[in-house]
Formats: sequence, structure tokens, C-alpha cells
Amino acid sequence: ALVLDRRPERHGQFFLGKAAVLGELGRELQALEALERAESCLDLDKPTLWLRLRLDQLYFLCYAQRFEKAAALLAQARELAASMGKPADRLELDWLSGRVFAGLGRLDEALSLLKKVYGEHREAGHAFEAVSAALDAVAVLTAQDDLASVQEMARDLESWTQHRELGDGSRATLK
Repeated sequence: ALVLDRRPERHGQFFLGKAAVLGELGRELQALEALERAESCLDLDKPTLWLRLRLDQLYFLCYAQRFEKAAALLAQARELAASMGKPADRLELDWLSGRVFAGLGRLDEALSLLKKVYGEHREAGHAFEAVSAALDAVAVLTAQDDLASVQEMARDLESWTQHRELGDGSRATLK
């Protein structure tokens, strides 16, 4: 594709797409490499692409447990999300920020964000995202040795999910 299309601005989009595919295939570290290549090609006048780049980098850096590097990207991601991001982008950034803070040991900040994200996704009926945020919150509560809150959250999740049609992704996440 790069050989056929010599426009550099399209190369950044190509690498963003490649990273998404690699992530779906479970090749997260290779996805990070594709995102690094995308960063060198993206047009500075395309803030939506830059926001997508930063969100994807945060996701894959969390996967790789490179939390310090992820933390360094948070300020720019917040600026981009505030200026032109959609509410879903800002919620995704809150979830990723919670994961970064948890990885850095800033557990109270992480828990606050993850519970907020869980509540907003739950209210909107986004089962997979709500369950993912809840499981991240449970991991933080476990690290804090707050087993009573873990049990409370488990009861809440069980009650909520019993009354919902869950897709395969949500069921797999819950297991």
C-alpha cells in the first residue's frame, strides 16, 4: 500500500489501521511499533488522527506495562480530547488514565476514574466497556486489599448482567 500511494499523509493512516489489525490479532507489541511509524507520518493538521494515535498508544503501552511512557502521553491526549474529542473519546481516555494510574501505583486516582467509567458505561448500556472498567476497578480494590468492596462490586455486576443480553465479548470478559 505504501508503494502504491506516495502521499505521506496517507502513510500515517495506513499505520494506524495496521496497528488496529495487529491489536485484534493479539500482536500488541507489533501494534506499538506500527503506531511509532504512524507518528512520524501523521499530518500535524489532523487532530482527530493524533487523538486516535495517542489513545491507541496508551492502550498498547498499558498492555506492555510501560506505564511511565504512557503517563508522558496523557497531557497531550487530554488536550486533544478536550479540544475536539467526542464524549466517547473522553471516556476512553478516563479509562486509560485509570489503567495508567493503577500501573504507577496511584491507586486512589485510578479507582476514582475506573468507577466513573464503569458507571457511565453501565448507564449507557455498554456492557463490554462497563465490565472491562469494573474488572480494572476490582484489580485496584484487590491491590488495596479491600475485599469487601470487591464483593460489593461483584454483586452489583452480577445483578446488572443478569438482566442484560450480553454479547460473546462481554461473557468472555466476565469469565
